[in-house]
Amino acid sequence: MNSMTDNEIRSFCNHLCRSISLRYASHLIKNDKHGGIAQMRSDQLFIDFYTIYRCYHFYELSKSSIPEHDVDLSSSGILTFVWDKERLEGRFIDGRKDDFKWKYDSLNHYVTLIKPFNIYIVTGGNHSIFYGMFYSSGSIKCNNAIDYTNMLKHFNLTEKYFIDLKGKKYKKSVFMKIHPELETLFLLGKKLIEINES
Repeated sequence: MNSMTDNEIRSFCNHLCRSISLRYASHLIKNDKHGGIAQMRSDQLFIDFYTIYRCYHFYELSKSSIPEHDVDLSSSGILTFVWDKERLEGRFIDGRKDDFKWKYDSLNHYVTLIKPFNIYIVTGGNHSIFYGMFYSSGSIKCNNAIDYTNMLKHFNLTEKYFIDLKGKKYKKSVFMKIHPELETLFLLGKKLIEINES
């Protein structure tokens, strides 16, 4: 990892996110129900600040202003959590049509940019955005962001816990336990900060 460039790390992060999104869909295809963690909040990625630690201000402190921009569904790292099997299978039927073209819906489709990785988490339109990503079709507007830079600077990852600079231990989020890629994502985030601040 020490020899990776900024662009290589960001590309790796994109692929990790798409892998997680595909695992969610794969699990849904195999089972009748997906589970209780489909709607993951953007402040629960590594440590569940919201539910477990009641640190409700984490999101407010981490919000970041950004100019509105287009997110390319064919190449961006997108965390999307499909949760309804019938809706997912219906999207595949739509995608087989000759005149298929993915369309952005400003009333339903929302993503939040997660810095410093420059990946995205879906906050509205999970099924639609997943199949846009699956068929490498379309783009979506983003004008909202959350910045994990301070969290990455103030926490270190061990085999079992996160530990802050004062030595306090924090449990890994349930989401992180299910998707080991997030451990790699966390470490890559720390490396991004190191590269860009050196």
